Amino acid sequence: MRESRILPGVALVGAAIGAALSFTPLGCSANNPPQCTGDCTCTAAGCTCQAGGSCTFAGGADGGADPSALPSNVTFDCNKDNTCNLNCGTSCTTHCANDTTCVGNCGSSCTTSCSARSTCTTNIGDNSTAQCTGTSNCTVSTGASSSITCGGGSTCNVTLAPNSTLECVGTSTCNVACADGGCAVRCSGDSNCTCSASGCTLTCNLGDAGVGAGRTTKECAGKLTCVKNDQCP
Repeated sequence: MRESRILPGVALVGAAIGAALSFTPLGCSANNPPQCTGDCTCTAAGCTCQAGGSCTFAGGADGGADPSALPSNVTFDCNKDNTCNLNCGTSCTTHCANDTTCVGNCGSSCTTSCSARSTCTTNIGDNSTAQCTGTSNCTVSTGASSSITCGGGSTCNVTLAPNSTLECVGTSTCNVACADGGCAVRCSGDSNCTCSASGCTLTCNLGDAGVGAGRTTKECAGKLTCVKNDQCP
């Protein structure tokens, strides 16, 4: 009977291939897309929640995962009648729109939007931006050096970290707290703005010539408030 032999070099190559196939890379790649449970689909670029569906992305806002192990540089879309729970590392983009409810966290350098009658509760981390528009209801906490825009008749309850800013425009309502002082709130149009805690800089009007003109800053019920005719609301 003829003896079968496996050459040592071939055995080493086979072992290396087997090890490579069994290795699962961290982060986002074609082999390990962002995780999602519920009515969603994911690729290496991000996840989409189907209309009317409920989705939890990357373990959700209460997942307790190490931010360094969460997906980064991805997009999460919840664009129609969704309930979405999301959690992301850095440089992520999230869209919540059209009567959607979103909750979630992002580590840093993220971009979030909440629009068209949606309700969003988010922590956007450092160096991030958030927009709340279209009569949406937003509760946002920022990290340092982040910015928020609240417009389109929306209601925004915001906690700003140092060196962070909020622009409240149109007919929106903005209630702001400075977590550790050193934040800025700019109120224009006919928006309603209050800012509590020391270190808050509240600017009213921004040079408006229209409905918001003539307002001044006054302390009302312990909060800096944009008022007309020096009268608290």
